[in-house]
Amino acid sequence: MNYSKQLIINADDFGWDEDSCQATIDCMEAGAITSATIMTGRPATHMACAYAAANAHRFSFGLHFNIVDQHRPVSRNQISLIDQSTQTFRRSGQQRKRAMLWQLAPLDLQTELLAQLDIIQAKGVKVSHIDSHGHLHKFPGVITALKKALQQRNIHRVRRPQNLYGPGSRMSTKVINRLSTPFFNALTLTDHFLTISNYEGQWFKHLLTLLPPGTTELAVHPGYGESWRHDETRPLLDQRFASLLTDSHTRLINFNHIG
Repeated sequence: MNYSKQLIINADDFGWDEDSCQATIDCMEAGAITSATIMTGRPATHMACAYAAANAHRFSFGLHFNIVDQHRPVSRNQISLIDQSTQTFRRSGQQRKRAMLWQLAPLDLQTELLAQLDIIQAKGVKVSHIDSHGHLHKFPGVITALKKALQQRNIHRVRRPQNLYGPGSRMSTKVINRLSTPFFNALTLTDHFLTISNYEGQWFKHLLTLLPPGTTELAVHPGYGESWRHDETRPLLDQRFASLLTDSHTRLINFNHIG
């Protein structure tokens, strides 16, 4: 069959907790998820890293870079990234505003990225790519700073700003993503990126109708315990999953297959 569409299904938050980590592994073993990005400092980070180190030949694994939502930094003295009263990363909305205004110091971003990479690489993870919690890396001031740190580790694959959207997507988000894209020059990207939004039940069947020719990354957040994670997971474990891909002329790949 001629596959005009290539799809990477990437599990974000790998290592968030044991439930989410196990759901991600189940989806990978079922042949539905081809890639995952690992969070540091989480209850199941070790579990995620162990699986990634043992399965680098089957899937791609990256870093889910995190500088939001009151998590603690790995590196020290990252003044521009933290709330001084709590010594933790600011809440997502606050950090996004500072990122948009280029108020996050490049050296702080570079140092924290390298520290988080150190953690998972020390556990034997072969890092193929990076993305970020809350998509903070898409802002020009952030990705411009991170490029230098990524060059040090010879990592060139990065999640692109979103350019495919489901129903109800905000116009402001579309504008920001479009303006951010030129700052990703010299990096290796998929042609398209989208997330799950405003779909119920068989969201995957509906989503496949959005895919244009070329390579697309889809971000998912597996889990069983939280209802929203379970809703994202269920179609991936459906026995009809493989046939839906075939019918839409879509082939699953991972980040090691691009660039």
